[in-house]
This record gives sequence, C-alpha cells and structure tokens, in this order.
Amino acid sequence: MKKQLSIFALLFLVVSCNLTGTEDEQEDLTVEITGIYEALFSGDTFVGSSSLRIEKLTHEEVRIIPHSSASYPSFSAKVERLANGNFGFKIANQEVSGGSIVGGEFPSLPGYNGGVIVSDNQVVYKIIFTKNGVDEEVQTVSTEKVDDIDEDGTCENGIQDGDETGIDCGGTCSQCEESPTSFIDTLKTASSGSMFWAIGFYNNQIGLAYSRNAVENTLFKTSDGGENWTPFNSPTTSIVREIHFLNETNVLLVADDGVYRSDTGGLTWSPDTTLAYSYSIYIIDEQHAVAASGSYILSYSEDGGVTWAESAIDETFNAGAERSFHFVEEGIGYVTFRNGSDAKVYVYKTNDYGKSWTYVSQPLTGSVTVTHFQDENIGFMGGEFEGIIKTIDGGATWSIVEGVESSNNVIYFRDGIGIVGGSYLFTTKDNGLTWEEPSELNPLSAQAFSAIDNVIFIATQQHILKISLNDIK
Repeated sequence: MKKQLSIFALLFLVVSCNLTGTEDEQEDLTVEITGIYEALFSGDTFVGSSSLRIEKLTHEEVRIIPHSSASYPSFSAKVERLANGNFGFKIANQEVSGGSIVGGEFPSLPGYNGGVIVSDNQVVYKIIFTKNGVDEEVQTVSTEKVDDIDEDGTCENGIQDGDETGIDCGGTCSQCEESPTSFIDTLKTASSGSMFWAIGFYNNQIGLAYSRNAVENTLFKTSDGGENWTPFNSPTTSIVREIHFLNETNVLLVADDGVYRSDTGGLTWSPDTTLAYSYSIYIIDEQHAVAASGSYILSYSEDGGVTWAESAIDETFNAGAERSFHFVEEGIGYVTFRNGSDAKVYVYKTNDYGKSWTYVSQPLTGSVTVTHFQDENIGFMGGEFEGIIKTIDGGATWSIVEGVESSNNVIYFRDGIGIVGGSYLFTTKDNGLTWEEPSELNPLSAQAFSAIDNVIFIATQQHILKISLNDIK
C-alpha cells in the first residue's frame, strides 16, 4: 500500500450503532464504537485500502487512529447522542502529527463537524489535514468492522497508559511478560489533543519538554528524572523546535518565531536578540555553541551563547531549514544540511569549534533530520534516505545501512550500543552491524531526543520515554 502524504483534514464521521451502557452512572457513549475497521481511503495523493482504529479516551470522547500505512494523523472527537438516537461527533481544531486538522460540517447535522453513526460496521469521515501550508481533503469509508478492542480501548493501542505496568499489559490488561523493551520507561503522556514537539535535559534529573494543542503551548519541567513534571506557559505561541541547556540555569529555546533565553532554568524567558532567528543550535560545552541562522549563515559562540559571530565557510550555500550538527572531540564537529538551491544534502566539518567550516562530501540525494558521528571518521545520518546512511571516511562517502527502514529523528551511539528512532525504533548492540526492531513498541513516532551519557530521553508524539542503553540486551 502506498504511503499517503496528506496535508489538511475536514471531518465527517459516520457509523450507526445501537450504543448502550453506563459506567459510574454516566452513559458510556463509546462502548460500541471502539474497534478496528477495514477502510478505504481516497485523496489527492492516495487511493487505497487500510484499517482504522477507534479507541476510547473518556465516556464521551474517542481517538480516531488510521493505520500507519496510510500516514494519516490520529485525532480526538467528542461523541454526543442525537435526537434520533444515533450519535454525532464534534472535532475541536487540534495539532496533529505533521500539521493540524480542522473539523468540517456534516450537511445533515448542523453544528456537528464530525458526522453521524449510520450502521454497526461502517465509519465514514472526511478530514482536512494541513501540512506546510498545503491542504488536502481525504475521505475515508470503512467497509467492515473486523475486531473489537478492550472496553476502554487501552490494552491494544501500542502504548503504555492507564494503569498498565508495560505496553498494553499489566493493571486491568493481561499480565506482562518479560519484554525486550524493558529498557524503556514511559515518563509522561500528552493530554488529549496535544502532542510533544521538543525535549532537552541538562543531566539525568533536570529537563524540559514542550507540548502543544490548538489552544495551548506548554512547557513542562522535571527535577527528578521525569517522575514529576511542573507545567507553565511557553514564552511564545509559535511551535518550539529545540530546547538546549547551557548549564543548570541558562537555557536556549528555538521556536519558529525566534530564539528565547532563560537564566532561571526555564521558569522565565526573554527573546534572545543576539540570535534573533535560528533553525538549529548545538551546545558543544558550557562555553562553546554553534547555530544555523538564516538561509546562508552559520554562527558560533565562545561565551555560552551570550554573543555570536558568523562562521567562515569555504563556499556559498543556501541551507534552508534542514540542518543537523554533531561534535565528536574537542573542537571537531560536523554540520549536514539540505541545499535549498539543488535539494541535495551536503556535509561540512570544523576543527575550531565552528569558527570555520570545510566541505567534505559529495552531494547526497534526500533530506536530513539528524546526524551522529561516533568519531572523526564514522558517522550516521537520518532523514529521507530509505533508512539511515553511514560514512567511514569522515563524511566523504556514504552508504545505506541495511536493516533499518524508518524515517528518523533520533540517532545515538555509545560504546557500541545504539538506537535509531523515528516512525519506528531500532536497536543495535554491535556498533550498527546488525539491528533489531522491538515490534511491540512500534510505531514510535519520535519527534526529538536529548542524550545524557548512556541515557536517552525521547519525545514521541504522545509520550516522553527514557531509554537506558546499558539495559539493551
């Protein structure tokens, strides 16, 4: 089945059920809706069959989850009983994976922007999914309900939630078995309609995470390794892309409308006028940092990001927004970027903390989201390369890594153990020679990560995860 690259989604939902049932003296409007459906999807860029899952969030709210093969976003919808005894759906404007959706009006039901249930085994909806400013209207019609899921919809959703002690097990679900994903802890779950976008940790205890929905932008801080999180408002209504700790109290935040600085550990913020706009920042140590600022500019700082100077580059380039830094030794680092002029990926190297950069690779076809070098010669790059690619000659040449099939936002190695995460998670114990996929964890939908020695904190769309490389077996 082809992958759908959808872009905006207008919503009608249609399924007819005789929904009954109460819980805690409140009628559960979702009891007969939850389940797995075969479905046909049609849009500007995709027509094909896949499956659809409807899961309970509360007595009157569900999450609609198209199968990952269709690449449509999941979203929440409120269920209400109609005068004729059927059920209507209301969909609030909400941020979703890769963009946002807005509900559309169902013609025969004024005020209901989702739709109406019309039969036991059929769901019909349209959504307008907006991505990068482009809209696509997609219609989905289920042909058959193929399976029920557990009463509250949480024991088969591929995530650890509710009272579960593992992914879809423990608590009110079936007993957990010993799992190869026991190296993963779920620290926090996003609220309904929200998703995580960015994360940054200073050490294994102190960190910040950012989530967003249609009406709220929220930063969360932990001082105990993710056991507890304190929410407070983001300094901007724009999307936050990166969070970087210079030290325990000084933090830089990269958003779509500029860079913000905190000298209170993230509790208060002010715009950073010295680096007004940046696509990406990399903290080398407490004094040194580099940044990609504007279409043609790389910058460096030698005073903890207080002041910045423009780097020297051995040729002109037009980098656009797709850039990734990584440093391996004192002063030695790499930047990879996609050239906006020819849509190729280029690799540059620095030996002086980013003061100057030298071109080291041939142009690569694809796009780049993350770069990780193990040393001055061996490196990995993730993006749109049919997985990840690897160099053993300092970035001069690259080849596809077999066994990893995933678009990626996470690559991290330490002492021969590594992970790759994006739409799926892969692990290696032999420095990338062979890879394993812990299938019960996937799909992962990793957005961002922050690594502290052998511990990696990952922000997926719905969860903050903690992964210990020492526990990968």
